[in-house]
Amino acid sequence: MFAELLTVGLLPLLAAFLVSLTVGWLLVISSRWHLRHTDDHQSYLPQKIHLGAVPRIGGAAIVLGVMAGGYAAVSGVDSPLFGPRALGLLLGVLPVFLIGLAEDVFKQVRPAYRLLGMAFGALIAIQYANIVLLQTRVPVIDALFAFYGVAIALTVFGIVGITNAFNIIDGLNGLLGGITLITLTGIAVVAWHLGDMKVELMAGIIAAATLGFLPFNWPRARLFAGDGGAYFLGFMVAGLLLLLVARNSAVSPWFGLTAAALPLCETLHSIWRRRRRRVATTEPDFGHLHQLVRERMLRARMLVALRAYRVTRALPGVDRRATARAPGFRSPNGSASPWLWGLHAIAVVLGAAFYHNTVAQMLLFAGFVLAYRLIYMRLERFSRQRSMIQYDQQTGAVWGLRKWPYTPAPAARAPQAAAAATAAVPRSSPPQAGRAPAQLDPTSAPSPAAPSAERSGPGSNKSTRG
Repeated sequence: MFAELLTVGLLPLLAAFLVSLTVGWLLVISSRWHLRHTDDHQSYLPQKIHLGAVPRIGGAAIVLGVMAGGYAAVSGVDSPLFGPRALGLLLGVLPVFLIGLAEDVFKQVRPAYRLLGMAFGALIAIQYANIVLLQTRVPVIDALFAFYGVAIALTVFGIVGITNAFNIIDGLNGLLGGITLITLTGIAVVAWHLGDMKVELMAGIIAAATLGFLPFNWPRARLFAGDGGAYFLGFMVAGLLLLLVARNSAVSPWFGLTAAALPLCETLHSIWRRRRRRVATTEPDFGHLHQLVRERMLRARMLVALRAYRVTRALPGVDRRATARAPGFRSPNGSASPWLWGLHAIAVVLGAAFYHNTVAQMLLFAGFVLAYRLIYMRLERFSRQRSMIQYDQQTGAVWGLRKWPYTPAPAARAPQAAAAATAAVPRSSPPQAGRAPAQLDPTSAPSPAAPSAERSGPGSNKSTRG
């Protein structure tokens, strides 16, 4: 089976990767002509943490790569690996991608219209790919699925939910692409173990197209997947999970919980968090887990940069006039993603190992939710107890590295340092680009539900949307 997949399916994988890579490269080098329409210029939103103008139509590269891989699979000699169900899934995802692409370009598509477009695409996929979820192996819930209309409605709800979940996690460089690759790998491994070469090939084609896009989005973002790309990947993952269950009765219908653990958990937690704050569930904020992880790493890099600067200026023979300002430091917009990749990979690996056990899937997802909440509470506590960092550009003095609220006593410091700490920084002299800020005042720092003061820190990489 594996040898047949290599001989018949290698060309589609290669075509998907090369087309996605080529289209992504063309979009980057031609950005000067289309950037005025495709730029992510909504920098006023709290989840926007990147600097500069970056095109957000990278999803087109992924879609064209998948279509090229699908065409190569269909046109292959005696190729049995790409059937009508796969074509039905691609037909259903097209309106979803187009409505996401319209949001990327015009940025005026209402959330209700996007949800309607996703539901319409899900109905098309259900009709032509026959991916209705008819049972869950839980007797109480299966009583509802006995009614075909209820089964269709809940299937549409699941597809739309996973589609939006993948869009929510698209908040750091490479985070969406990495999570998608890990999820597709888990699906492909289970399909390979069951001998389902069609699902395995489809997962491989989508993964190859995503891999071709990833070099332009991580570690440095020169291209964003956009809503269109995130919707496309989320919809295809949801469709593959349903197709895997429909074609293989041994797979638990709850396998999708662990295969998409991080996106689903992030979505459910975001809904709960916003309802607790009594704001709309579609209201953007700065309280996602990936944003808190980035903020924690940003603080650590900032402290290291300031301390290294103080040590460098204290060395003999260093010209203090030449080092009057601290060097810049790179924002962890890309380096924070691997930590979340690892967290998601744990759930996917364990879920794939127990793909046939419904109880194990539920327990694994419950454990992941608990771990997610504990990590989130730890990072949230750190964000609320923000460290007070007083820094004097002229003397290189850094002090007050304690939890806020903290007011250092002037008598405990040198008079020059005390004067620098209490003096207000003039608004007419903002820190230069690429330099460390002159003063980081925790009193102006918002809560995790608001944009961070360092979210566009000096020397920041460009990152994806939140």
